Amino acid sequence: MPGVENWAEKPLNIIQNIIDHLPSGSNEISGVKDYFSKKLQGEEALEWIPSINSRALHQVAADSVVRYRCMVQDMFDPELYLARFKVTSRKNGESAFRSGRYRDVASCAPDEEIHMDDPGNVTCERQTLYCVPVPGEATWVKDLYTKQSRIPSTPSTSSSPACRKRARDDETGDGDVHRGSNGSECAASNGHAGPRGGAAGTGGNPAPSGIAGGGGGASQLPDLNFPLPGEQGTACLVKVYEEDNGLKVNDVIEVVGILSVDPSMADFTNDQNEQDVTMTAAERAAHTPPPSLVPRLHAVLIRKLAHNNPLLPHNLSAKHQAIETIRSEAATLRTQLLSVLEHALCGDGLAAEFLLCHLVSNVYSWADVMPLGKLAVNLSGPVTQGMAPLLQQLIAGLSTQSHLLPISLNKMNSLCLSPHKDYEANRLRSGQLQLSPGTHLVLDETALENGQLQPQGVKNVTALGNVIQWQKVTYDFNFHTQDFITDLPVLVLSEGESFLPKDLHLPLRPTSVPEDLQTHYAGMSAQMTEEVLNKLRAFITVCRSTQYAVNEDIQKALQEEFVTARKDDPSAMSVNDFHRLLSLVRLLTLSHCQAECTPQILNRVLEMERERRSRTHAPPAAPAN
Repeated sequence: MPGVENWAEKPLNIIQNIIDHLPSGSNEISGVKDYFSKKLQGEEALEWIPSINSRALHQVAADSVVRYRCMVQDMFDPELYLARFKVTSRKNGESAFRSGRYRDVASCAPDEEIHMDDPGNVTCERQTLYCVPVPGEATWVKDLYTKQSRIPSTPSTSSSPACRKRARDDETGDGDVHRGSNGSECAASNGHAGPRGGAAGTGGNPAPSGIAGGGGGASQLPDLNFPLPGEQGTACLVKVYEEDNGLKVNDVIEVVGILSVDPSMADFTNDQNEQDVTMTAAERAAHTPPPSLVPRLHAVLIRKLAHNNPLLPHNLSAKHQAIETIRSEAATLRTQLLSVLEHALCGDGLAAEFLLCHLVSNVYSWADVMPLGKLAVNLSGPVTQGMAPLLQQLIAGLSTQSHLLPISLNKMNSLCLSPHKDYEANRLRSGQLQLSPGTHLVLDETALENGQLQPQGVKNVTALGNVIQWQKVTYDFNFHTQDFITDLPVLVLSEGESFLPKDLHLPLRPTSVPEDLQTHYAGMSAQMTEEVLNKLRAFITVCRSTQYAVNEDIQKALQEEFVTARKDDPSAMSVNDFHRLLSLVRLLTLSHCQAECTPQILNRVLEMERERRSRTHAPPAAPAN
């Protein structure tokens, strides 16, 4: 690792040295952040830091600097910890103060003793975030991030049964640092929860029997609380030291921090301390899971990710060769992408163009409670039967995050799509609608059968409607509910017009219907090289991030279109129709990777809308063969 000193492998020693040399009264957190910010300037420097997204925990040294790409799933209550504690040498009786920041266990050398009750000790608060791998993250995104690492890596097995059963004794910390004579006291002293239910850190809080594996019975695996079924990866408890960090639930972040997997954090299975009196077994299981499964990560740097595309730089507004290349090839890439989408939609060119607008859509602003920029599309027709999983796979191959949700009666009546508060465990239970901004949600309404929606089913359908129409997810806190805004482009496939809200409905008009849709899609995928795919992936991200500027001439032309349409028939264009027209003008402009609409783009939008409206008012046409 070129230019890297001991700071990556032994960061706690460096941090102690930084704090020791800071002037009295200085902000220690800022001093540490400044140091690591200088060391990790630029994307290339970050690539030399191992990522626990792609490496198993046993492949990474404890107490070393690592990276973690994740979504904030829950925010626990603040946690108290010893920011400074006194140690005394048993050899010569000399005393000194040590920093307890960025660690879970107050540690000292073998010949030193920790004074837990010294009046010079300083107790501070830190925030604990429960973070999970980005839900619905595409395989190609994971693979590219892994390939970009400068450190040879093997695929992560952190969620495999073999890794989960690995003994905690394998987790070793710094070889030259030891806990005090009373290990449990040291552990308890540097991380205990605030009133009722913060993350306990080391806290001395025992994991419940059977969870930590410290008892004689068979161990049970804790619930990692991933929003989507079948997700794999490493969940983390991220300890945040900056007070005004601006983080919130569902943010996608990249954390650079110090990995803590000290086994003592889950060893206290039979010995409760006074902090545990207020914690139930379920709460201890949620807040102090075994670090071999849910490691602790002490953040020194955190950055919010505006996008999750490894093919492009973090800052898309800056000048960069990759972005300039995409913009220069935009016309060709758009044509290629439309060709792919048209093939996927069985030759329907109009549907392909609307789907492209959908792929580049995002909520860019809010007018009171109205989200601006979204485009929820409903594609309907007999050909959609069996298309949703294949189309979602295509979208997953082009976008960074996506999820397929079949709208079956059984799922609607049994699932809990919206997150809800579990007060026994004092945690937020995730649901399939707890997704990060920009996640494409594909709803397969063709899976719906006849039957009765139960109360839970009605709740779920209402939740889906709120996401589509208002871009909000209502979290259930039992005694009250709270709306969280989101940005989830929604695509609904149905045989007839969907019963769910939508921004536009388009009956498909395939030019031909393949005998086997799966073979049809497989043939299309085989023709796309990785180079072409990567360019299309980057193209979609660049289009979505382009800053659209309102052209006054275009705005005037749209207003004239509105007046003209309503002149003879006031019902010909409603206010909602006009808002959809404004959105389509913006999105079709972005699909050309342009910031301003042109008369040609405006005319194309008007043509698309006229043709779409003619389809919705016409009987279904027989497909051409």
